[in-house]
Amino acid sequence: TTYDKSTLGTYPKDGTEEDQQKFKDSAKALRTAQFEKNMQELGLSNETHDKELPFGHKDSLPRKYDSPAGERASDHNYIDPIAAGDRGPDMLVKQSDGTYAAKWPKTDGIKDLNQARELYATEDILLRDSRGRYRTPESIDKGREINLANYPANKPALSSNDLMDRYVGNTRDRTRDDLPKVLVEDRHNKGVFKEKDQSVTPEELKTENVLIQKRNGKGFVTPEMYAKTQGPNAAANLQELGIPEDIQKFEGKNPQVLVQATKNVVISGDRAKRYADGASLAEKFDKDKIFVENTGAKTGVLTGAYVDVNTYEKTHGADHTKKHLDNLGVADDFHKTPEAAAMADAFKNTSTTKGMATQSAITVESRAPRDDRGADSRSM
Repeated sequence: TTYDKSTLGTYPKDGTEEDQQKFKDSAKALRTAQFEKNMQELGLSNETHDKELPFGHKDSLPRKYDSPAGERASDHNYIDPIAAGDRGPDMLVKQSDGTYAAKWPKTDGIKDLNQARELYATEDILLRDSRGRYRTPESIDKGREINLANYPANKPALSSNDLMDRYVGNTRDRTRDDLPKVLVEDRHNKGVFKEKDQSVTPEELKTENVLIQKRNGKGFVTPEMYAKTQGPNAAANLQELGIPEDIQKFEGKNPQVLVQATKNVVISGDRAKRYADGASLAEKFDKDKIFVENTGAKTGVLTGAYVDVNTYEKTHGADHTKKHLDNLGVADDFHKTPEAAAMADAFKNTSTTKGMATQSAITVESRAPRDDRGADSRSM
């Protein structure tokens, strides 16, 4: 269904959440009106089957269900998931007679979208998206690009490659090359995390505070959280990264916010705010360089998992996120060390900042050796 968007105007990217919601409601009303008009012209019912209940509602159907390709979990809590298209086959392939064959790629031994394209013509492939609609891979990716550009605060839809990976059970890592894989807190400069030196042995790491990049590239977790949340191969991944099984739990208070200062250095939010020249962290630094310790959706308890600001906003809202960042304290206990000047120059010249020169030199506080660590308290 197409509709005239000229009456909508432009999506208020920089507007309030209320303005953005009004735009979305207007767009939905316009789509609904056009849909009803089209159905009437075709002599068809305009009833839709995409009505949803909140997850956990007493009348909800089980979120997980069995499919020919194994157990699945629905992204939506439809009242009638079958009518909504939520239980359909993963893929349709157009046949020579114009009909479509239902396919479950995993049961056919297909490993990824590239292999599907080798077996079938690209234009003949339709993938079921998270809304139960069948679309070409190109349509899915184009729609994703448009939504990312127009609705940056929304959770992005899966790409066609990601959809196929989900259907066939791929669990490939999507770690970011511009972020360290493993961070180790500097013994003498609390709140300063540096990329793990390859020469450091697992034995030497046992008494260090360590953070590990998540497999989706959207933040960091403690080793304990990595083992619990990063999939069935987590133990093998930790071993490959040189993380010992008996590494200590994170000592002291976790920083609430981390900011990537340089490619190999991540610092606590209070340190970053020290030289943000009075601006909020979200204004001073790119969002994919800021990581917030997440809280459990039900408990509100800090989890030990850091997510980038875009991801945090999708869970907690833009207003809450901005307030949380603005309410951070500013570290005022900085003391120069021999490496302070080098760090200052590196930070001043890094592309992490949004083209704004950092006037304040980075200095890092001197800290007692590891034996006295328990007596220290973080400035956050």
